[in-house]
Amino acid sequence: NTQSHSTSTTNGSLPTPHTKTLSAVFTMASTSARMTRRLHLLRRLAGSAQSSYRGHTPCSPLLGGRIASAGTERSQSTYASRTPIVPADPSRFVAGVTREQLENDPAIAAFFKANFPDWESDPKVIDPAAAIKAVDDAAKRKMRLLQGDSGRSKVALDERLTGSEETFALNIRPLYTYLRDRETEEGTNVCRKMREHDRLIPGVIYGMEGRPKDQIWVKTPWNLLHGELDRYHHHFESRVYELSVYESLESDEPAEKHTVTPRDMQRHPFLNKLWCVNYMRYYPGRVIKIPIRYINEEESPAMKRGGFVAAVSKYVPCIVEEGVPIPEAIDLECTGLQLKQVLRTERLIFPDGVTVDEKVDKEKFLVGTVFGRRSMIVDEEEGGEGEKESE
Repeated sequence: NTQSHSTSTTNGSLPTPHTKTLSAVFTMASTSARMTRRLHLLRRLAGSAQSSYRGHTPCSPLLGGRIASAGTERSQSTYASRTPIVPADPSRFVAGVTREQLENDPAIAAFFKANFPDWESDPKVIDPAAAIKAVDDAAKRKMRLLQGDSGRSKVALDERLTGSEETFALNIRPLYTYLRDRETEEGTNVCRKMREHDRLIPGVIYGMEGRPKDQIWVKTPWNLLHGELDRYHHHFESRVYELSVYESLESDEPAEKHTVTPRDMQRHPFLNKLWCVNYMRYYPGRVIKIPIRYINEEESPAMKRGGFVAAVSKYVPCIVEEGVPIPEAIDLECTGLQLKQVLRTERLIFPDGVTVDEKVDKEKFLVGTVFGRRSMIVDEEEGGEGEKESE
């Protein structure tokens, strides 16, 4: 009774000795875990201090320092083998002391021998400045790879994009690509890796003259395609290029050249990234779609007062004769355009040597219709008549 009275609570309920025992066990376990972590941390600090004393660089993953949590000895040795190394620096132990002073001054050499006998036990250690430079160089190489230069210099890139005077006179721009292996570089996963890591856009060259079924599998640097897209935007597929095909990234001379126009450009559904760009072989006499450009809009009574052309056809299928420069666009004369006026091929201005495709019906081919608010034109005409009457 005495024992039960001494262990009873104020409300008469008996205590739960098992709960107290478990709580004590958990407290001891957590205390032991904390002590274990502290001991582990002290061992790590002691090990890093000892390695620093022996001539190693301070613990830093960026500089290749030996940290127990950074990885195994194998990974450390691999990183160290890829990083520039220099002899140990005596100024790490005594500030201002150089290796020349140690070699020429016997007193300093005796002092180091007495106080730091093993300072040269590891004669080659990682130099922090050299390691930082190596990291920067690796980052620059990666950036060049991401930009599609594949480690080549800027001069080499410009040389590949240097076209001949004949091609520039015909308004044909230079472009280059690389051959793609049909066995190892085919499939969704391989093409995804090619786009994300190598920054190369897969595609094919088709439409060979005399060999319509033959295709050449290629991969084009991402930065070149985006440069052309930034320059021509939606008219990119209306351009003609002299495409140089190289066998590999290290090749200096192209294996062959093709005159092509970009076709079937595909993008990611919502990321708007380039997914695929194919090329169709071009030769004089082949149909090419040339964009329409509006000129002399200020000479149109409707368009200079807020009217606009609701375009139905933004491109005209044309045939360019051999030796004739490929036009940037086909001009549409807007002089005298009125509201509700229908635009057809009679207002298009074709340069010499450029004609509409024979399959196009000139009478039915619709460029667009002029729309706008008629009230603006009526009010301005009335205002003009009132001024004449006042005069």
